[in-house]
Amino acid sequence: MIKAGSKVRYAGKYRFVKAIINRGAYTTALVQDFKFENEHRQLVTVEVPLEQLEELGV
Repeated sequence: MIKAGSKVRYAGKYRFVKAIINRGAYTTALVQDFKFENEHRQLVTVEVPLEQLEELGV
């Protein structure tokens, strides 16, 4: 079961879940990811459906 603090695989990389958001019919997770803009890397938090995450354990 994925919960806050779980280590998951998203977009081919290992990430940690910041929070779980329950929106009734579907559940999403807030995951930190890198955004590239003008050749600079910026850490952002993205909302991802749980189906796109692969749980790896804590």
